[in-house]
Amino acid sequence: MRPRRASEPEPPTTLRNYVLQNPGYAVVTWIFLCLMAVACLFADNGMHWSLPFAVLGGVPLGTIVWCLLTFGTARGWVDGDA
Repeated sequence: MRPRRASEPEPPTTLRNYVLQNPGYAVVTWIFLCLMAVACLFADNGMHWSLPFAVLGGVPLGTIVWCLLTFGTARGWVDGDA
């Protein structure tokens, strides 16, 4: 992790503060992860579930992955600067 400059704001340390600082990122990322989870469950070469069951399984799965990634980013465990 790179050192923080004095002019930069203090990074958020909680999921709530991170989402409040980056609301657009949070919404777009959550929608993307949920759609990808539904697509993986619905695809012919995936689990091949019917669409209603894929949505019922994919939205919670995408939400869990989103929470873990966003929490990790807020805590500094996941760094987006590759």
